[in-house]
Amino acid sequence: MRAEEAWKTAVLKGDRAALDKLVSADLSYTHSSAKTQTKEQFIQDATGGATTYQSIEFENTQLRQYGNVVVITHATTIKTVQNGTSHLYLTEIWAKEQGRWQMVSRQATKIP
Repeated sequence: MRAEEAWKTAVLKGDRAALDKLVSADLSYTHSSAKTQTKEQFIQDATGGATTYQSIEFENTQLRQYGNVVVITHATTIKTVQNGTSHLYLTEIWAKEQGRWQMVSRQATKIP
């Protein structure tokens, strides 16, 4: 969960260096629109102004660990300058790589 909180902080601050360490080189980052991004595409959008995050709130967090892999699910409220408030269900997969936890996959689904 520390890595998850560090990711949230890095996204809110637009911190490219932190995101580079927190996400895997082969990241698959899927938005609720079905747009899927690579690591570089996600980091560019999150730090270059294409998506400006204002707040991220997690609820009903569940964490399941399988060795060096963790699956995290949340009901999430994300507010961005560009899209306003979105209510999402997130599934994230983290793997311990090179001695640290890195996000390897993220899938978002809109909550009706």
